[in-house]
Order: sequence, then C-alpha cells, then structure tokens
Amino acid sequence: MRPGYSFQESPRYTECLPDVTLVVGFGPTTVKVHKSLLQSHSEFFNSIFSERGGPRETRPGEISIVEVHWLGMEAALDWMYTGVLWEPKDWALIDRDDAKKFVAIFVVINFCQLWGLKNAYEKFFERRFSSLTRAPLTPYEKGGRWVGFVIHEFYRVGGAVEKYELAWLINNLRDFNTGSQDPQGDGYLGFRRFVDGIDDPDTRFLHDLCRAYGACF
Repeated sequence: MRPGYSFQESPRYTECLPDVTLVVGFGPTTVKVHKSLLQSHSEFFNSIFSERGGPRETRPGEISIVEVHWLGMEAALDWMYTGVLWEPKDWALIDRDDAKKFVAIFVVINFCQLWGLKNAYEKFFERRFSSLTRAPLTPYEKGGRWVGFVIHEFYRVGGAVEKYELAWLINNLRDFNTGSQDPQGDGYLGFRRFVDGIDDPDTRFLHDLCRAYGACF
C-alpha cells in the first residue's frame, strides 16, 4: 500500500457497502466492515455470525470486541482487504512502538483466529531473514533486543520461523556487529541479551533457536 493508504480506500471495501459495525477496544474505535470478508478469514467471526452475534452483538449489526487494540485490528483489516502486511518502515531503527504494533497484531491473530494472517507472517519473516546479505537487519543493541522480542511474541501465538531463516538472522546480526567498539551498536549483543533475560520463554522458540544455532555457518 502507498503511504497513508487505508483499507477503506481499497476496491474490496468500496465496491459494495459494508454491512456490519465493529467496536474495537476500550477507546473504542468504531468502523464499518464487510461481514463476508470477516467470515472468510476468521474462525472467530464466522462463529459469531453463525450464532447471530450472541452476547457480542450489542445491537443489530454491531459487534463489540474489547479484548484487542485498534492498532492491531487496523493492520489485520488492511491485510484482509489488500493482502498487504504491516512491517516497520526501517528495520534498522526498530523500536518500542514497532514492537508494540507487532504485539497488537499478534493478539488479534490469536484472539480472532486469523490463521491465514499468522501463516502470512511466517512466510514474511522467513523471506525477510533469508534475504539478509550485505547489511545488518539492525546495527543497534536496542534494535537487536526488539527483534528478539518480536520473534518470541510471534511464537507465543503459535507462529514459528524455520531454523535456516533464524540461522540467517543470527549470522547476519553476529557477522555485522560482533566486535563493535560501542556496545550500543551491537545488534547481536542485544538479541542475545533479550534471549538470556526472558523470564518465561516459549519452549518452541528456544527449541527452534537451538536448532538455528546448530545450522549457523
């Protein structure tokens, strides 16, 4: 999508009038969308509409979801309407706000059962990491921490990254950063510090990370 382009400008949105209203978060944010699109992508919404709304239908044609944040739902709707995945504008400068948005998206994936979006992000991360060659994904210690955090949170909602793609990421951060005179300029150090400091690590994440280290070259 071009900068500033909204799913509400997409052909799939404008070709016919939306027929259901979503009330998202505690804010809340209210948006009109298409019932058929939600049903085709989400087991959660399909179940709601099959049961004629149930307790979440606060009024006819209006569904309330307070368990997720609009930050994540907006990105999910962008994907459903346009097929475009959200990612940071600059991975080298990935920060807390970027990580917050990733987590908001992952919460929507898990709560709304958007398994197609989960699979799309799995393929996205694998393509992104396997394409790393001549420059570090992020040259900064804080950036390395946030990259590790995002991957770990993705595992928490059932996502995964293939070991060879994780190995590409590890090699990239290590080869371009180890030996930096400035610890704040070492993305690999940040990645390792995050992993070492996880209080309650996802076991699949640790398993795949160990396999990735075994595949490093």
